[in-house]
Amino acid sequence: MLARVLIILWFAFAGGARAQALNYQDLWWAGSQENGWGLSISQQGSTLFTVMYIYDAAGRPQWVVMPGGAWNAAGTAYSGALYIPSGSSFASYDASRFTAGASVGNATLEFSGTGAATLRYTINGVSGSKPIVRQAFGDGAAIGNYTDLWWGGLAQNGWGISVTQQGSTVFAVWYTYDAQGRPSWLVMPSGRFTGANVVSGTLYRTSGSPWLGETYDPARLRVDPVGSLTFTFTDSSTATLRYAVDGVDASVGIVRQAFGAAAPAAVSSFAKLQQKVFAPACVSCHTAGHPYAVQSGLVLDAPVAYRNLVSGAVRDATAIQQGISRQVAPGSAAGSFLHRKLLLWDPAQPAMGSAMPLGNTSLSVGQIEFVRRWIEAGAPEAGEVADAALLDDTALPAYAPFAPLTPPPEGKGFQLKIEPFQVMPSFERELFVYRSLGNPAPIYVSRMETRMRSNSHHLLLYDFQANTPALAIPGKDVIRDIRNPDGSLNFLNMLPMAYHVFFGGSMTPTGGYTFPAGVALRLPANASLDFNTHYVNTSAAPITGEAYANLHTVDSSQVVHVASTLNLANTGLQLPAMQRTTQTKSFTFAKTTRILSLTSHMHKRGERFVIRVNGGARDGEVVYENTDWEHPRILTYDPPLVLQPGEGLTSVITYNNATDRAISFGLTSEDEMGIIFGYYY
Repeated sequence: MLARVLIILWFAFAGGARAQALNYQDLWWAGSQENGWGLSISQQGSTLFTVMYIYDAAGRPQWVVMPGGAWNAAGTAYSGALYIPSGSSFASYDASRFTAGASVGNATLEFSGTGAATLRYTINGVSGSKPIVRQAFGDGAAIGNYTDLWWGGLAQNGWGISVTQQGSTVFAVWYTYDAQGRPSWLVMPSGRFTGANVVSGTLYRTSGSPWLGETYDPARLRVDPVGSLTFTFTDSSTATLRYAVDGVDASVGIVRQAFGAAAPAAVSSFAKLQQKVFAPACVSCHTAGHPYAVQSGLVLDAPVAYRNLVSGAVRDATAIQQGISRQVAPGSAAGSFLHRKLLLWDPAQPAMGSAMPLGNTSLSVGQIEFVRRWIEAGAPEAGEVADAALLDDTALPAYAPFAPLTPPPEGKGFQLKIEPFQVMPSFERELFVYRSLGNPAPIYVSRMETRMRSNSHHLLLYDFQANTPALAIPGKDVIRDIRNPDGSLNFLNMLPMAYHVFFGGSMTPTGGYTFPAGVALRLPANASLDFNTHYVNTSAAPITGEAYANLHTVDSSQVVHVASTLNLANTGLQLPAMQRTTQTKSFTFAKTTRILSLTSHMHKRGERFVIRVNGGARDGEVVYENTDWEHPRILTYDPPLVLQPGEGLTSVITYNNATDRAISFGLTSEDEMGIIFGYYY
């Protein structure tokens, strides 16, 4: 990034480093009223590396850097020297021509909380101040975690790229030099993932109002596209940067730039919570890009954990129905989804998804109490409000042991089960077993009841489509694992999944569904259902899985409406190579239809499945949304969603085909699907 000169300068500042628990790493600006300039703050330990992206007296883009500094005694203000380096053009970069130069002034960042600050500066004798805030620009599900300062190493010393990621949007500012060797910058404000590890976007050059000694005029901002930028990440710390700018097409290897001191000791209750609970027990799943983080919308990586907890919304429909809408509600542990999820190891707690942390044991008594006290004290990011000794407690809560479901009374229903099985350490085990009900005559199911041991993500029951080939129908009572012992997928065991029709299930350890009075689902004589459950074990010892499903039945004389399963497929999917595509398909009902439940089915390239009402007074209304292709949400509607003749449902599905071939609707995992499942009558 900046040369050895600045590295030496950083060491000069290191004596002023202090234990600083708050995290300010982000893209900052003065708001839309001063649109066109901003600054990036990169943080490692207690060291801030700040680059200001402004305009010189001629309106040309210019960058000014504060590569280090010192905190005041209160830990609320960070001050350091400013530099305006010079170098050679990015088109033929020569690190030997880089010069950091003498300091041109100094700056102070005065923070008021973690989301607002005042920038005070003196540059070449001109002083001023600006109020700044974090800049919000991102959307989409989190993929990867690439926010940082990146550079080409010492061989490319003197330039770098600030990467800021929010959701699946990447905002990159490349600070380099123009043809005259003056510091200049280019910006990619909306890079998008075109593959699992590839980010691309349009690169722009801006010009604007002189920044020093004048009132900034956003009306003078000019933004011109000059090329493109693509990051291909080899892993979380290395990448290849390819650029096409002003007729120059080239690439260079880049890595994260290390500039700060070691991570500081945790000095706040939240920092200790992050260090001793979230990092070891939660981040393995709740890290940017992990399917569980995408599904829940909760990323607990250190730079964003506090903001996501205090500002994040809850997606779990069961929790929302119980009035729990915030991940953390400062002052109310009972109203905080985080705390409620930690208590779900107790079977007596109301269901709202799986107990956390998934795949392990409950947190200790002391750790849960620490979380409760922190929330009740207002969930502050700074300051100590809970006894840190609680975090070292190892005693687990004493909850009632798992109790299998009692089968329905004779003649009143049937029980399906998967007997106890082992899940090996650090392994996900998802399996299917095709079970016969043993019903000699047709039955009418009015209620379903499910129960499974902790650490399961879901329990699902499937029927098969009427046109399912005989070879795709699995054998009875045979355990079919979809993962081999080495973790690779068993595609033969996955083949029957292509013909599944959703029948019922739950995403919680104890769950179920009751049809409205007079409504029941008919199963023919000698029916069979494919029983699926999925367990996660992140611990170092084997755990036990076990699952039960009761189908409670009523006499046909009590059935006024026979429910049916929805199976609305968009078989015309066409997904071009290397593109994100949204596919829409509308389905219309010829008669009044009452929707009781909805869920979705897509394969691994599906990113978002939305169901809207089609036609009538509610035309366009979103009634279902899911972002997890492996574990789709199941929503129920009480009262039913009533659609009149001529109205219907529309599936709006976003796919990301990062392969080099076109993909269409098909049965294998390398094809795609887009199906609405559910109940109706």
